[in-house]
Amino acid sequence: MFRANRSLSSDAFEAYRLAPRQDAYTRIYPLPKRVYVHSAQAGARLGYKELKAQADYPVAAIVQNELSYVAEDGSLIHAAIGMDISFRVQDTPYANAGVFDGSQCMPTLSRMGNAWVLSGTGTSLLAIHGDAHTQVEVPGVEYDGEAMPWHVMHAQESYALLQRAVRHSPSTYFDVVCVSLSDDRAHILWHVTCDHPVTYALCNGPEALLAAETPVSLPTRDTPKPLPWYAWSQTPDDVSCSITLPLSVSKDDVRATFKPQGFSLSLCPPHARIYDHPPQSAEEHLLQGTMENCTLWASILADESTWSWETSPHNAKLVLHMTKAHSGTRWPSLLVNDDSVPETLDATDMAPMMDRLDPYTSSRLLQDGLEDEDFDMGTPWHLSYIDANGKVLHAQDQVSFLARSIPSSRDPAVLLKHDMDGHVFTPPSPISFSAWTHTETVPAISYVLASKRDAHPIYMYRGTSMTWIIAVETRTSTSQSLVGAVDVRSWTRAGCDGHTVTT
Repeated sequence: MFRANRSLSSDAFEAYRLAPRQDAYTRIYPLPKRVYVHSAQAGARLGYKELKAQADYPVAAIVQNELSYVAEDGSLIHAAIGMDISFRVQDTPYANAGVFDGSQCMPTLSRMGNAWVLSGTGTSLLAIHGDAHTQVEVPGVEYDGEAMPWHVMHAQESYALLQRAVRHSPSTYFDVVCVSLSDDRAHILWHVTCDHPVTYALCNGPEALLAAETPVSLPTRDTPKPLPWYAWSQTPDDVSCSITLPLSVSKDDVRATFKPQGFSLSLCPPHARIYDHPPQSAEEHLLQGTMENCTLWASILADESTWSWETSPHNAKLVLHMTKAHSGTRWPSLLVNDDSVPETLDATDMAPMMDRLDPYTSSRLLQDGLEDEDFDMGTPWHLSYIDANGKVLHAQDQVSFLARSIPSSRDPAVLLKHDMDGHVFTPPSPISFSAWTHTETVPAISYVLASKRDAHPIYMYRGTSMTWIIAVETRTSTSQSLVGAVDVRSWTRAGCDGHTVTT
């Protein structure tokens, strides 16, 4: 899928002298309205995956020589870029409406045909055609947990790829749908999910290429893992097993016998009954003989073992009390052939265990500090192709992702890590599940980006004659975002602090 072209390899490391260009110039223009940015509390309200996803959502878009962005009051600002810059303010239904909260609801701006699409408010999209606008509802997609707003990742003509985060405790996953837009309704063509946010999205009609740190997959409803129907704990001298039963079960129904190597436990059924399904409750387990002739992990003293019966207003509890034949032996499981039920540990038992493990997990075991290779640049990248019917195909190549092209580039290329270099690959056109084309090698870029590992995010601009790598650095001391652009000959900086734009 990603085969390197050796004829494009280069050893020209001296290209990264980072010397300023003599013909570079800078102009600073004040913005009519501030760019909408995250609130100071965003990190407390969002998880790491959600913040990572929002960092990739576009808050600005470029069409030819016009830059558009979402202002902090919800309006659109259009900047015509030429020898000078002129600004135009466009009101939206979101202007001064407070629909964005700076964390969970953040604006995303995309271009679809001749319309602007504003997303990030919930289950709808705002399509803006000139001075007219249309609210487009996204149909409901089944999910487990708490769903965040939809965001447009890529749009083309009347098709769009949308993504949203879904909090399903204790983790977060992402829904990705392909929709066709018509009038005021979005029609879902297919739906996939991913454990991590998608870092590359490209659609051509109902077909799409998606890439993320983990492969995308068709949505499946995970069957909840049943809770253990019994609990057990131990001390150095004995083992206990407790089973919670309904009040309809009587103490007289219990049949329990102890043997040196195990025990037998069952309930006397009130009448003959045939079960045609697996046991679900503790009562069904005992009625079906799940604990008849059980073999324990170690031997016990049968004569000193017994059982007790306790009742409460809501249920009854059957407890087996078994004395270990070999005092001081710690059992890893209750039954010799079943380790699926973990031991119920008391907090007072956990503290000594952690103390005994401390010498083996101490940072003092590290003889040397972390090396540069510990900060290896690049993230795992799994590419998937989804056809018009929603069928998912996965590329088998193991690659590391460095950057993707910004929308105004000449092609939707990606920069993949190859040793110390970076290989620029372009997707097949029209998109399909076939090999990508290696068009350029950026020498030593992996090494350069590793030295700037705090820079995030990283983009690539593919011009007509050269490729630029753009690294965004956050300087919290001055609340500015500096953009460093690297080509094969120079290093220049441009910045935006929310009030001004620098070119």
